[in-house]
Amino acid sequence: AGRAEAATLLARIEQEFCEQDFIGMSGRQFVAGARFEMDHLRLGQVAPDFELPDQDGVRFKLSDYRGRVVVLDFWGFV
Repeated sequence: AGRAEAATLLARIEQEFCEQDFIGMSGRQFVAGARFEMDHLRLGQVAPDFELPDQDGVRFKLSDYRGRVVVLDFWGFV
C-alpha cells in the first residue's frame, strides 16, 4: 500500500514540477531518483556510498566509516 501511495505522489510531483525547481533539482530528476531508490534499495542491504560536505564544509564519504555504527540525519539538508 505504501509503494502505491508513493508512486501516486511521485507521478503528481513529476506532473506539477516537471522541469521546475523542486528542492534543488527538476521535478523529473527528483522523481527519477526516488523511483530508483524504491526499486533498488531495501532494508538490510549495504548502503550505497556517497560523498557530501559536513556542517563545516569538509567532504566525507560514507565508506570512510565502514565497520562503525553510523547515524545519518538529513534533516534541514536541502
